Amino acid sequence: MTDQDSRHRYTANLQGEVDSAALYETLSKAEKNPQLAQVYSRLAAIESAHAEFWKRQIAALGQHVPQLRPGFRTRALEWLARRFGPSFVLPTVNTLEQMDSGSYQAVCPRLSARTRGSSRLWPRPRRPG
Repeated sequence: MTDQDSRHRYTANLQGEVDSAALYETLSKAEKNPQLAQVYSRLAAIESAHAEFWKRQIAALGQHVPQLRPGFRTRALEWLARRFGPSFVLPTVNTLEQMDSGSYQAVCPRLSARTRGSSRLWPRPRRPG
């Protein structure tokens, strides 16, 4: 794999972490339950730490580390969470987290283990009834 391939992959991973950190921060601010708000805040901190990991990987290649902002999907989910509450977007967020954690398994087992560890913080959506 070339440095350019690695940079592309690392930048995509970084974007995912930037998106996740921003979304969890929004969920933390929108959540009325203080305990859940703290969980979301901790998840945001974990995702921010993962973003720093990918920034270091890009820098280690001698490449410019891009300044990324949350993508459209993340901004839409943030708006929905602020408008309708965090529980409205939780099923989508959970699905996205599961998809992302699977992609880390092959790329970076150490970071994947941390991601799996953070799943203990993930609040289980309540089922009606």
